[in-house]
Amino acid sequence: DVAIGLPISAEMVSAGIALLFSGGFSLRYGWRKVFAAGTLAAAVGLMMGGMANSLPLLILGRVATGFGFGLVLMAGQIGTLGKANAGAGLTSVFAGIFSGSICGSAAGAMLADHVSFQAVLATGACTILLALFTVMLGKEPAEAAAGSSGNAAGQGSGAHAVQGHMFSGCMQLLQDPRMHMILWLVGIPAAMCLTGFLHYLLPLRLANAHVDQSDIGRIFMLYGLCFITAGPLLGRWIDHRKDKSLFLTLTGLLSGITLLVAAKATSLTGAAAAVITLGLAQCLAAPASMIGILTLATAQRLGREKTASVYRGLERMGQVAGPVIFGLAVSFMTSANALLLMGSVVCALALLFHLLWRISKAKN
Repeated sequence: DVAIGLPISAEMVSAGIALLFSGGFSLRYGWRKVFAAGTLAAAVGLMMGGMANSLPLLILGRVATGFGFGLVLMAGQIGTLGKANAGAGLTSVFAGIFSGSICGSAAGAMLADHVSFQAVLATGACTILLALFTVMLGKEPAEAAAGSSGNAAGQGSGAHAVQGHMFSGCMQLLQDPRMHMILWLVGIPAAMCLTGFLHYLLPLRLANAHVDQSDIGRIFMLYGLCFITAGPLLGRWIDHRKDKSLFLTLTGLLSGITLLVAAKATSLTGAAAAVITLGLAQCLAAPASMIGILTLATAQRLGREKTASVYRGLERMGQVAGPVIFGLAVSFMTSANALLLMGSVVCALALLFHLLWRISKAKN
């Protein structure tokens, strides 16, 4: 059982490392080259997995795939942050990711019924190169010009970014109290709700309620469908509002409400409502957190590439801690009471963020 989980764990760790380095790479080489490198790394990893004849080789292949995915994920976000419609761009990036996740999982499962697992991985290696081809087709002004337009739009850019090694200049951002407001009062609680509830506690509750595995899978698909359908609409809404902090508050409130709804849910319909609420919260979190961070003076001095990389890396702590925190909570109380308690705490943190953000904004 432990050995089966090692390739997945190695892939997640590798993706996290890539998130930390992708900002510096993008600042130095441009997001398109980072995207290309990530695509090639993922393709090589998939091909290695297809050719692997032992567990260490399979793990090595998943490490390469995870690192490539991390680079692609951040490059796609960084490439949209300098645009005037960054909110819609970010939500479209995640809509594409979840579209591929849903369709790719189904297609891979159907292929595996007819060909070997190795052939499925090799097919994935060939398919992923289409992403590289598509992005390289696009024609845009030079990266420097794009950075200048990002400055004009107030999104922050690399024009005044701190140069040097990958993490130079990051301490100013890490010492900014407003960054920590976003991270600890909204970003990390929302990330904990995602992994702790959706990936850990919800499947357990549904299984204990004797819900069929197929129905549990359909419930999970609702989360991805929120990104595909509602995400772009919410992104455009974020672009048209000047006060981005409102969406951060809504992210925290919706994340907390998700847990409160799940605590009272006694049917599959209630669980579906909780998943949809969480999906809407994450649709807001993806663009609002990055755009909110980039309004900070310390982030604008550091540059959007490094800022995005550092923040996403720190936010990942919530995803790692989520299952552990939820697991500890249900070991001391019933799952319903744990959801009520944590949902109330997450809502309270969102309201505290709203209050403290207004106070700090008035002082500035």
